Amino acid sequence: MMKNEGRAVLIGERSAGTNGQPLIHSLPGGGKYAVCTQKCLTDDMVDYNNVGIKPDIECCITLRDYENSYDRVMAEGLSYIRSRCENLL
Repeated sequence: MMKNEGRAVLIGERSAGTNGQPLIHSLPGGGKYAVCTQKCLTDDMVDYNNVGIKPDIECCITLRDYENSYDRVMAEGLSYIRSRCENLL
């Protein structure tokens, strides 16, 4: 909602493309499966089910980032905020 209102900049990876309202059922042998039970639409009526919501600035954490305890998305977010603050001065 904040993205559509122009009040937020999304930084990171595309979302998973679900609404977090799964209907979960059991399978023979102990497994389970989940089905999205609601139609997933953005405020402007775009269906994001199985597609996700694309961030404004795409940034992915790599395996090396995990190994080095480096949060690339946080660093990109801080860089973006700093650049916006510099433009205000």
